[in-house]
Amino acid sequence: MVCPVFRLLGRNVHIIDIHPDILPARMGTVPHIHAYYESHIILNGSSTYDIGKPQRLGPGAVLLHAPASPHGWAEAEESWTRMLIWFKMDNELPVKGPQNWPTWLVMLDELYALLIDSRAEKPGWRDRVIARMSLILSQILTLTENTQVEEVPQLTEVNLIRVIDEYLADNLSHQIKIEDIAYLVNMKTRTLFRMYPSITGETIMDRLFNLRMKRAAELLTQSDMPVYEIGKSVGFPDASHFCRRFRTYFGTTPESYRDS
Repeated sequence: MVCPVFRLLGRNVHIIDIHPDILPARMGTVPHIHAYYESHIILNGSSTYDIGKPQRLGPGAVLLHAPASPHGWAEAEESWTRMLIWFKMDNELPVKGPQNWPTWLVMLDELYALLIDSRAEKPGWRDRVIARMSLILSQILTLTENTQVEEVPQLTEVNLIRVIDEYLADNLSHQIKIEDIAYLVNMKTRTLFRMYPSITGETIMDRLFNLRMKRAAELLTQSDMPVYEIGKSVGFPDASHFCRRFRTYFGTTPESYRDS
């Protein structure tokens, strides 16, 4: 997995390692410390956090421990899985654990998407991994002493556009709804609908259409795929509809574009 350096909260954040960790049934962890920050996100199962007031935590629970901060888990009746994220910061921020560690279910989708992107190595996968890791870290760092934990922060504008555009490019053949994209970036549909064009100058659906047409043009000049298959591959299962939209965009038919 790519482990770059991020600039968050005015500090350089250095990723040490990210990995899932399965704890077998009836195996806890004794109180211990690290020389780095450690975040736990429970992926499945449940266990009891055993420092301070015991708290039963399940999927989506997010915890953050500062360097030299004791933490530990009680034995669980069944096995459970957590994602561990180890990192350092140039200038450390104190972590004051809340009375109850928060549960952010959206983090599960982000973590699974991060793992898929890091393993698939499709075009643009490095940018997607970096964008997702930046989002996950920015959420985790809301657990530091001087920030609030009630709301999960949103993507920065640069990463927001990057994640959306990569999602569009990877799903040109599918029927995409703005609600799906809003869920992807953890944002209200109405807010996303206003924000995206304010940053890019075009709506998400306009961007999707532009990407589809440009991809179709590439396939026409770089492959021998039949026109109807190209249309299907960029989200137009009806060949006549594809040809009409292509002609509107380029001023010529797909066949003429290929021959020119």
